[in-house]
Amino acid sequence: MFELVKSEVLPLTPELARQFKEMEPSPTERDLNPARLKMLRDKADKGLLIPFNWSTAVLGERRLRINGQHSSNMLCELNGAFPAGLKVHHDEYKVENEGDVVLLYRQLDERKSGRSVGDIAWAYQGVVPELNAVPKGTAKLAAEGIAWYGQWQRSQLHQAMKSTRCSMKRFSIPSSPG
Repeated sequence: MFELVKSEVLPLTPELARQFKEMEPSPTERDLNPARLKMLRDKADKGLLIPFNWSTAVLGERRLRINGQHSSNMLCELNGAFPAGLKVHHDEYKVENEGDVVLLYRQLDERKSGRSVGDIAWAYQGVVPELNAVPKGTAKLAAEGIAWYGQWQRSQLHQAMKSTRCSMKRFSIPSSPG
C-alpha cells in the first residue's frame, strides 16, 4: 500500500521546477508528450495556469517523481517568462515496493474524473440563468449546432472570397510605368 506522509503548499519557483524536472522518475512515468507540453505552454502564455499537483513517493532511500513531469519540464523551458505568484500542491507518499508505486500512480489523474465535453458545456450553461431549465443534453446539441453553422458560414465566406479573387484577377489593371 501507499501512505501519505506529507502534504504541503509550496511557492512555485524556478528552482523547485528544476528540482522536480531532474528528480528520479518513477518506473510508471509516461514518455514526455510534446502535445501535452504545448498545451501547458499555451496556458502559461495566456496566464491561465493554476497551482500544480505534484506527487512524490519514497521507496527505501529513493525519492521518485510520481506526478509533475510535464509541468516541471514546461516551466523549465519558459526562458525568463516564469509565472509569478503560483503555488504547487505537493503530496509525498511512502511506498513499500514498486507494486505500491503503480497502485499510487493509478490514483492520480483518473480518466473517469476528467472533465468531458459535456461537463464543460454544462458549466457554461450553468452561468446563464435563462438556460437552467433547458435539459443539458438538448443545450449541448444546440451549442454544437450553432458551432457547426458558424463553421459552415465561414467556409461559405471563404469560398466566396476565393471566387471573387479569381474573377478580380481577370480584370486587373496593369500598373503604369514609372
